[in-house]
Amino acid sequence: MRVFETNSQDNQEPIEWILLTSLEVNSLQDALEVIKFYTYRWVIEEYHKCLKTGFRIEQTQMKELNRIENLIGFVSVSSVKLLQMRDLVRINPNADAFEYVDEEDVEIIRAYYKLPYEKMTIGKFLKYIAQLGGFLSRKSDGNPGWQTLWEGWKFFTTLKEGTKLFKREKTYG
Repeated sequence: MRVFETNSQDNQEPIEWILLTSLEVNSLQDALEVIKFYTYRWVIEEYHKCLKTGFRIEQTQMKELNRIENLIGFVSVSSVKLLQMRDLVRINPNADAFEYVDEEDVEIIRAYYKLPYEKMTIGKFLKYIAQLGGFLSRKSDGNPGWQTLWEGWKFFTTLKEGTKLFKREKTYG
């Protein structure tokens, strides 16, 4: 199936896709459905990139299928969460962080960076997470990539576990 743009903007080269599909395409509606599926490709690519570069899923050296499936099921939750937050920041960086992450998560970031108590946006929260992973957050840097997001998230989860242990020790010790 060949799909091409007829009215490109600002003298840009029109987009053209040649899509190979196992789905039947017998009508315009069928073609639009295949195109819609193809547009999800970029999100799926980023998800797999997170599994491969962030979680290093290919380097686990696991041999048994059930163990591989369990690991993928476990890391998929964090992969999806990071992908959702990254995309949310692109769409609405000024949204209140409390709408998307636990209050405790924001409090851990505030304590770690010694930030005053004020509204934390999801954009700021994610930048602080990325900074934990080495993101420099200069004006010219743009949005953080998967490596710094993942490294930051990994460090953040360690901080979160430490906080839980501290609270438990305070309560039971």
